[in-house]
Formats: sequence, C-alpha cells, structure tokens
Amino acid sequence: NRILVYHAADGDLLHSLKGHRSSVYCVAYSRDGKRFASGGADKTIIIWTSKCDGILKYSHQDSIQCLVYNPITQQLASATASDFGLWSPEQKSVSK
Repeated sequence: NRILVYHAADGDLLHSLKGHRSSVYCVAYSRDGKRFASGGADKTIIIWTSKCDGILKYSHQDSIQCLVYNPITQQLASATASDFGLWSPEQKSVSK
C-alpha cells in the first residue's frame, strides 16, 4: 500500500509514499514529468506532483487496473473492469 520512488541512476530510495489503503496495481508518469498517478485495489487514484505531494484523489466502483497519460493533452485515463475515467489537469475534474 506504499509507492516507493527510487533514484534511477543509483537505486537509492528517495520516497516511500502513503495514501492507498490496499495494494497498488499501477503507476503512470506524465510525459512532462510534472506529475504521476497511482491506482489499485482500494478503488482510488492519487495524482502526485513531481515533489511527491498528493494533489488529487478520486475513486471508481472497482479496483484500478490501468492508468495512462495522454502525451499531448496530459489527460489521465483510468480503467477498471467495469468503467473508465478521464482526468484533465486544466479542469481539475474527472469525467466518467
């Protein structure tokens, strides 16, 4: 239920992030590197800043199976076995 962020060059642990109440199944990074998202068994998505601050949390009806950022619009798509959502950083809202 934690996200571990490591330094890519030397493998040192940089952050151990709390926020999910159960297993984390997926993580996606935005192309611009300003944010990343995590989702998992607790049915929630957390959007984190590059400084590892959680800035937004939203939920689905089922466990999160997949996350992906659109490299052009920076929208985040999240999917479960039964639905999907789109988050837009400009609108700060989630469409399902």
